[in-house]
Amino acid sequence: MWYNLDNRGEMKREVNQMERPNEKNLSPEAKEYIEYLENRLEKMSVLYQNLQKAHFGSKSEKQKKTEALPEEYEQLSIFNEAEDAADTSAKDPTAAENTAESTVEVKSHKRAKKRSREELLEGLPVEEHEYELAEEEQKCQRCGYKLEKIGREYIRKEVEYIPAQVKVHAYYRATYICRKCEAGMPECESCERADVPTCAGCENRPVMMLKKAEIPEEHRYPVLKHSIASASTVAQVLYDKYVMAVPLYRQVQDWERAGLKMNRATLANWVLAVHRDYYAPLWKYMKAELMKSEVIHCDETVVQVLREPGKAATSDSYMWAYRAGESEEKQIVLFEYQPGRSGEYPKKFLEGYQGYFVTDGYGGYNKVKNGTRCGCWAHVRRKFLEAIPGGKPEADQAQGSRAKEGFEFCERLFMLEREFAELTVQERYEAREKQSRPVVEEFWAWCSRIDALKNSPLSEAVGYATGQKSSLNSFLKDGRIPISNNLDENAIRPFVMGRKNWLFCNTPGGAQASAAIYSIVETAKVNGVEPYKYLKYLLEQLPRANGRYSYEL
Repeated sequence: MWYNLDNRGEMKREVNQMERPNEKNLSPEAKEYIEYLENRLEKMSVLYQNLQKAHFGSKSEKQKKTEALPEEYEQLSIFNEAEDAADTSAKDPTAAENTAESTVEVKSHKRAKKRSREELLEGLPVEEHEYELAEEEQKCQRCGYKLEKIGREYIRKEVEYIPAQVKVHAYYRATYICRKCEAGMPECESCERADVPTCAGCENRPVMMLKKAEIPEEHRYPVLKHSIASASTVAQVLYDKYVMAVPLYRQVQDWERAGLKMNRATLANWVLAVHRDYYAPLWKYMKAELMKSEVIHCDETVVQVLREPGKAATSDSYMWAYRAGESEEKQIVLFEYQPGRSGEYPKKFLEGYQGYFVTDGYGGYNKVKNGTRCGCWAHVRRKFLEAIPGGKPEADQAQGSRAKEGFEFCERLFMLEREFAELTVQERYEAREKQSRPVVEEFWAWCSRIDALKNSPLSEAVGYATGQKSSLNSFLKDGRIPISNNLDENAIRPFVMGRKNWLFCNTPGGAQASAAIYSIVETAKVNGVEPYKYLKYLLEQLPRANGRYSYEL
């Protein structure tokens, strides 16, 4: 008989209806073997469901209207992106002058407010075109009297795209000479004047008086010595690579189409040079400021470095991400490259820190003995979601699932957090004591009653939660502590997306440069600053400091 692994509930009912031998008559070895088989069936069934979801389903924990297409269809999306992304039922936000709508509450979520045309065009320069009657036409057709302008009629607005252009700025300064001094004078007067250089030996030899024009401060210091690079060109290279995830070899093609023939090595040298001269010291300043935060988020992700000393090119290195808590006045995102995932790296980074640090369940963070570790309930929720048959709480086979019960405990906590979002820190602490703490205590009591099969997904989910009970309870101590580490995961996502395009770093130096520049870019973004403008601003300001950095810029 064949069973559909998609419906484990039906399969279990049929198995339970079968005639089973009297377990009292079974030997201990047989009982142990039956338990082993049941455990194996449970794991294989969940593994099958997870593989189906990973291959065909959505990667998000949020429920979506449609599932992702199989892999062989994904490549087609580059050709039909417009059709795929279009929503014919949605109103064009630019179709009317005022299309703003209020926030709409629906059963499971809060729908974002649509932006009006004015909001879409906010900050863009406006060039007005007004059409008037010719002078000879400004006469009344009836009596010939001169017409008076009383207003104007609005026709439409449209956005024009102006392609980027590359041009060369050549800087010169004028040199001046005194022809009288050049011709020589009967006697040397230079020694009698303090504002001119004296002639050598004061032997009444002709003195050539030269004077050069002053270079304005904004043009006095190049971004890189003996280079054609300007603040705008280097900032564009950094913006394309670290914000738009465009690899350097593709940027070379873009520059060539714009008229400038570059090579990948030159662009790479620019990146490394500005990191060495400007961004590396700035990174150290940012870290010092980050360490003043009451709450710091911590996370890490893989990065491949080809020329890591003592390591194979295929081995994993790591980019560690640290972010100031949402309630901090100074919002800072910091990336740090390290060759491994050892807990010694966050231990060293957070040395001396006495605040709260939020992490997932990775055991390496246990080496950080200072400060207070806070757990992430989003990871706990994910573990229970993965243990639900089919990976979907609303699926038929999930009904009555104990993993779904664990998932729903987490959902209740997150629903409460959404209600507390607008509260002050003290109000949030009091609300959590009154409403969240009972849910947490009920969850731990529920976990203690679970007798799941050893090594089953449910057992692993429960073990994952109970193994960090203390850190998961930490959010109840202070209203500033978040319930999850999602803030840092969101900050690290641009790096992960960029990695899909540029794939790897060549050297540790390149990885360190990437860490510093990603830090600057993501910090700018979380503070509402346009990354390109900020990168360009730094490259305009820091060279003037001539080594005397003022990072309060």
